[in-house]
Amino acid sequence: MLYKRQQEVRYLVSKLNNSGKVKLQKLMFLASQKQETYSYDFVPYKYGPYSFILQKDLDYLVRNEFLYFKQNHYQINNADAIDITSQRKKVLNDIISRYGFFTTQELMQYVYREYPKFAIKSCKADSLLSAAEMNNVQKEIPNNEKPALFTIGYEGRSIDKYLSYLVFAGIKILIDVRANAISMKPEFSGKNLSNFCNLMDIEYVHIPELGISSEHRKKIKDKEILFKNYKGVLETNYSDYLDQIVQLALKNKRIAITCFEANPTECHRSIVAKKVFKRLSAEFTLKNL
Repeated sequence: MLYKRQQEVRYLVSKLNNSGKVKLQKLMFLASQKQETYSYDFVPYKYGPYSFILQKDLDYLVRNEFLYFKQNHYQINNADAIDITSQRKKVLNDIISRYGFFTTQELMQYVYREYPKFAIKSCKADSLLSAAEMNNVQKEIPNNEKPALFTIGYEGRSIDKYLSYLVFAGIKILIDVRANAISMKPEFSGKNLSNFCNLMDIEYVHIPELGISSEHRKKIKDKEILFKNYKGVLETNYSDYLDQIVQLALKNKRIAITCFEANPTECHRSIVAKKVFKRLSAEFTLKNL
């Protein structure tokens, strides 16, 4: 059984037939801009907007012979078995009719011009855009010299959406305060998350000592009491780790503290962030992404 988004990928490939990775990424990105609810999130990367989850799905579809990948191009296997909604089909057909005939280079140029913030990490923008168009891209580069402390949770987010928040906020250091950097979403397990951050030029730092162990959480199921106890020991027992984060913030200016929960008030990272924020100079701001 395939996900709906994977069926959409198969449909796109079936209509294009013999399309490369970059072109598929750009077309699916354009499709996402035409829908209120979309199948993939995208992050600025080497060739513009890129979805790691889309590439993961493409690899899965090839591995299980729903697609073929030959000479760096994708081809469909059994187009009769594609099942997508009429609404999604309409969106994809529109994208294909408008942009399907573009060469990969033309498509990249179009996307960079229309969505310059997704070209901020491109290694091709300089050669594809005019000086005026490159100026538009430069304007989208976040100010990573303005001191700020952020918190971010990955609950309900794809790795692409999560990384895009970090990139567009100009984050230089991501600090993971989970006791165990393990996740049901493999992309967010410590080693994988570190690798993804590295691709975005973000340093990943894990400080498990600032996490709340699962054993402790099981003993105290009332979150209000759990957090009250955590606040009590944080300054006395873990002050050195708070100072470590302070030093990282002072040196790098824009850092983010991460854990699972989307709502920061439901997560201990907000307690850590507030303690660190009190130790920082007045020029710093505190915000949840």
